[in-house]
Amino acid sequence: MVKMRASHSTKTSKPSSTDEPDGIQIANSILLSLPRKECTQVFSSLEFVRLKLRQVLHEVGETIRSGYFLNDGMASVLTVQPDGKSVEVALIGKEGFVGLPVIFGFKTSGLRVVTQADATAYRIDRDVLLKALPPSALRRRHKRRRRR
Repeated sequence: MVKMRASHSTKTSKPSSTDEPDGIQIANSILLSLPRKECTQVFSSLEFVRLKLRQVLHEVGETIRSGYFLNDGMASVLTVQPDGKSVEVALIGKEGFVGLPVIFGFKTSGLRVVTQADATAYRIDRDVLLKALPPSALRRRHKRRRRR
C-alpha cells in the first residue's frame, strides 16, 4: 500500500518483511533484530516515510507524536541554547531510533532532531510504540515518580 501524506509530502507504505514489494529493503538494525513476536506487533504499525534535508523530526518543547527508525540517512540531535544557537550532541543512523524520550515516559522533546540529508525511515505512532514495548523496571519507576 502506497499513499501520499500532505503533511510532509512523503511517500508512505507499511513494511511486511525485510524485502518490500516496492523494492524497499529494511535496513534499520533495531527493526532487523526484533524477535518474531515483536515484528508482528510493530511492523503492522510502521509507516515508511521519505524525509527531506533539514526536516525537523522533533523540536524542543513540542509533543513527540512519532518515533523514527531510520532506514538510511542521518539525523542530528541538537541542544538549543537560549540565544537560538545549537550544538550537535549526537548522530543517529540506520542503527538507531529517533524518539528515545518517549520510551522513558516523556511527552515532549528536550532536543531538536533534524535530518542531515534526504533519508528514509519507518515512522511509528508514540502510543503504538509504548503499547508494543515490554514494561521495564526503569519505565515503571519513572511512571511512579510522575504520579507523585
